[in-house]
Amino acid sequence: MPTFLVIDNTESTKDTLQKYFSPSSNDLTLALSGREGILIAIEQIPDVIICATQLSDMDAFEVLQSLQSHLEINKTIFILLAEKWEEDIFRKGMEYGADDFFTKPLQMESLQKTIQNRLNKQQKIQQLFQQEWRGIQAELDDKSSHEVNTSLTAILLSTELLLRKYPHFSADEIKKFIVQIQDSAQRLHDTLDNHQLFKTFQDLLVNPEIQEYYSKGILENIRPVISDVIHKLGKKYRRENDVDMHLERSILYISEKNLRKIVGEIVENAFEYSQKGQKVWIRGRNKINHYELWVENEGQGMENWQIHEIENSLKQIHQKSTGKNGMGLGLYIAKTLLDINKATLKIESIPNKKTSVKAVFPI
Repeated sequence: MPTFLVIDNTESTKDTLQKYFSPSSNDLTLALSGREGILIAIEQIPDVIICATQLSDMDAFEVLQSLQSHLEINKTIFILLAEKWEEDIFRKGMEYGADDFFTKPLQMESLQKTIQNRLNKQQKIQQLFQQEWRGIQAELDDKSSHEVNTSLTAILLSTELLLRKYPHFSADEIKKFIVQIQDSAQRLHDTLDNHQLFKTFQDLLVNPEIQEYYSKGILENIRPVISDVIHKLGKKYRRENDVDMHLERSILYISEKNLRKIVGEIVENAFEYSQKGQKVWIRGRNKINHYELWVENEGQGMENWQIHEIENSLKQIHQKSTGKNGMGLGLYIAKTLLDINKATLKIESIPNKKTSVKAVFPI
């Protein structure tokens, strides 16, 4: 038996459902106002919400719009209930994302059929989703295994040579080996970190605590944080002279750790898609109600189909044509963190010329 939340000014709809479905008191809840309904929906996450179009404090569209910001309620079936048929209200409801539209008095057999069809459809989608995730995990495990083995092999070979031949190496040669070991160890760390984040984000839709954890934080001045990330990456790629950076100061509601991860993945992508001597421009600008972080690089660029795959946060993980190990996963993680923090990511590119990536943060 599905759980119901009825949001209506009167108890008549609840009484009708009670008689027809005979649910227990735990399966059927009544809210007499929109605000009360929103609070109950967030707390209980019912299977079905039946909401009157006109309430004492707001209309059904305001209720629906408010609930859409909560990922955990995305699976809930939202049904509009009106006193009479009105095409404008029906169209508006569909535009806002309502699942169906009924008029009073409720036609219970039709309502039951609608709910069952929606639940069956959700179950099929969930099954397909799980199959897709298993495929993504298998491919990710293969890629991660390759990247881990590559980094470990480099570390083992370098340390073995040092142990066997170190009396014959000069101080400068030993330093080069140490730098190579450090670079390989950092790549290994980044690969494992991304792999763990990916697995964590799989539970994002069913575990609201994950979203809450990754959406906390405030930075009163983001400029030194972004600058530090870019300087470290410039040094890592030995591209300090290629960076052209200008950042305006701003306050963002995001944790330093998440901002570093987002900026790091975007800027590292710019270095990966360009060569030494080609410019990488970074700009941070305050707008009326948001902050734009814009990264552009000369270099390889991407085709439109590649951009479409990257902007699709699931399909882009399967991307194989770029030849950049881990790039798809890194951008997926950056985009997921941006989504959680109500920010957006936009990619534009001219093949063989340049790529521009813009992250827009609310302020």
